[in-house]
Amino acid sequence: MIALLTDGPLKIRPNELVRWLNALDKAHVWSHTEVAADGDPDAVTDQTMALICTGPHGGLISLMDLGAPLDPTLVQEARQRSWWYEEGERAAGHHAHWVIASGTSEGWEAAALRAKASSLIASLLVEDNPSIVSVWNGVNGTLFTPASVLRDRGFVARNEVPLAFWTYSALHSLKDGDVSITKGGLAPFLGYELEVWNAPRPAELVNSQLNAVCNYLLARGPIIKDGETIGKDGDPETMLCTFGPSRTPRNAPTQALFLSFLDGPAKPKPSFLGRLFGRQ
Repeated sequence: MIALLTDGPLKIRPNELVRWLNALDKAHVWSHTEVAADGDPDAVTDQTMALICTGPHGGLISLMDLGAPLDPTLVQEARQRSWWYEEGERAAGHHAHWVIASGTSEGWEAAALRAKASSLIASLLVEDNPSIVSVWNGVNGTLFTPASVLRDRGFVARNEVPLAFWTYSALHSLKDGDVSITKGGLAPFLGYELEVWNAPRPAELVNSQLNAVCNYLLARGPIIKDGETIGKDGDPETMLCTFGPSRTPRNAPTQALFLSFLDGPAKPKPSFLGRLFGRQ
């Protein structure tokens, strides 16, 4: 769920949302519930409505006016969690909020579609509504500026899930040679999260490779198997993939995919996933 935190009214152009969704998602047909707006490209509503997706991963995405502000406790927790976010007072001062809700998705393809569609919708509403002061991601409890959400449209245009918006990185250690980073937000797509612990590499390299794996899995689904490697035998950047219970505190028991760097010849069998880093 996404919440749009506002300090004024919000207007929606139903036909414009549908036009964008159909332009970027050729596998489905999108429509809306605002019957009175049919045939009028300039029609505007300020009422709760829904977007209907018809096709192999069809469903509803609802846009709901909840009137009151988002729970202040959620806003405060998100401010503390969102280490990159610098407009906390503006978020705390909002007067009302709308939500973009897509319900439960079956399978990673449906989840990825809902995420991309929701990000696109949020970016279009941000563009039309200066009254939106902040955007809250309910999956990870994080906050984003309207400008950053608007930029996410570029990822959706490339058929990518906006990684920074839909996932969260906990930076346990960024000391070069002893890097530990864990991800949150991947479980709704993959059924598990990603973790790297005590990696003997520079922090920049670890973060880059971790994000590359995330993007790959969000595009291809949960195809990595326990014991596979990413890279080639003998490549110093080969990573071993293993599964197990998450090692970081989470709200519920969570399965994690652990990525470990292997130095020297890799004993596990090489994997086609080496192409991910251009090494095969």
